[in-house]
Amino acid sequence: MIRAALCLFGHVRTFNLTWPHWENNLINDDRWKIETHLKLEEVQVDVFAHTWDTLGPVVKMTTPTKHFDGFDTESGPINIDTLKKKLNPVSLVVERYDSKIEAFKKKAERLYKMQEEHKWPVIHQPTANFSQYYKIWQCNELKRTHERIHKFNYDVVIRTRFDVLLNVPFDQNMLRDCVDKVYSSEASPGNRSHEANDICFISSSSNMDGMAAIYPGFDKKIKKYKNEERRLQSLIEPHSMWKEHIVDDLKLESHKRNLHVSVCRK
Repeated sequence: MIRAALCLFGHVRTFNLTWPHWENNLINDDRWKIETHLKLEEVQVDVFAHTWDTLGPVVKMTTPTKHFDGFDTESGPINIDTLKKKLNPVSLVVERYDSKIEAFKKKAERLYKMQEEHKWPVIHQPTANFSQYYKIWQCNELKRTHERIHKFNYDVVIRTRFDVLLNVPFDQNMLRDCVDKVYSSEASPGNRSHEANDICFISSSSNMDGMAAIYPGFDKKIKKYKNEERRLQSLIEPHSMWKEHIVDDLKLESHKRNLHVSVCRK
């Protein structure tokens, strides 16, 4: 049996619309088996989720702002019981968003200062990015804790957001070949080979541990890149930052593939 972990992070957003696709194409899909040693092995998928107590934004933001703190103070609370029933997770954590936003703003101040000092364009919102990095890290910690307790490592880890849907089952060949590779969606427009789209990543458990270390290790990245403006600027551009982290820091191969995922907006 192949063991896979599905790690969901961030705001719930359009989860009610996206989750049936994950159920049909991954969780309950009898076709999703991996051929190893001339036989088909079933894949067991465990779900881990780390989310906020509010729904979060469900429309695309068109105007960049400095201190973007989400729209979720007015988006309403999530239904935790419904979430548990649908996910049937191995582990689920729900945190108050307003208890963390000031910490994210404080961590982002260094990036805002660098952005102004170097006159970089305001493209992305560092405060919102830190919220994402934090949730990725915490959700991965749920997985790691489960692995430590039960003394095993997942063969495959799929990390994605609640508002991303899976249109068709994943390519089995890709899932067999992720020991030294990280797969990301090619959903970004154009070639943009210097980026790694962050809406969905697939790799091994140990690789995902390294990727999840962005949040606690961010200050070290700033020191490491201080004399390289291009790499320093990548820290305010998540897709570029992920590619730098995967290839230069973790020494892994970064591959863009059609993962058949898409972001679901209302």
